[in-house]
Amino acid sequence: AWVKAALKHQPLLAQARAQLLATEHLVEKAKRERWPRVDLYAARTFVRGEMLPDTRMGEWVAGLRVTMPFFLGGGLRAKVKEALGVALAAKHELQDVEDRVALAAREAFLNLRNSVSQVQAARQAVKSARISLDATQKGYEVGTRTVVDVLDRVTDYDNALRRYNLALYGHIRARVRLKQAAGLLSEKDVKSIDTLLKTSNEGD
Repeated sequence: AWVKAALKHQPLLAQARAQLLATEHLVEKAKRERWPRVDLYAARTFVRGEMLPDTRMGEWVAGLRVTMPFFLGGGLRAKVKEALGVALAAKHELQDVEDRVALAAREAFLNLRNSVSQVQAARQAVKSARISLDATQKGYEVGTRTVVDVLDRVTDYDNALRRYNLALYGHIRARVRLKQAAGLLSEKDVKSIDTLLKTSNEGD
């Protein structure tokens, strides 16, 4: 689904398709230069004499002119061949862009799916570290644990929290890159990410 969305909405593809369409128009233009050219023309003349007796004369002229490019055949064929080459290159470029866009969408989706499991594992590690820290602090209060034990658990908790934040950051980047690869990144996504960052507190 994400690949289909990318092939439909990715701006790079829209640009490549527009380029191909432009080159196809150039091919048609080059081919039409070999067609006969038909010109219609018309004219009217009016003359009034200044000497006696008074004379007036009017004339209408209309015609049809057909031009055949007999002596430009080689040059016109060269133009058509050149235009066809440019159009073929644009077609190959479009196919290359489609392949790159599809590959980027697949990679972004797989990275996002992997980041979800990393965030879940990191969140669980934070919860476990917090439980261990609370238990050690209670043990210290009743005299079964030392202050060194408490400091070790605080370090473990801080490390777990840091790993969670890194995993969350990676997850957010993966979401942005997937939307970008699909050509669907919008202001709404930015606001959603901002909400996610505000609501994420210590892995909860």
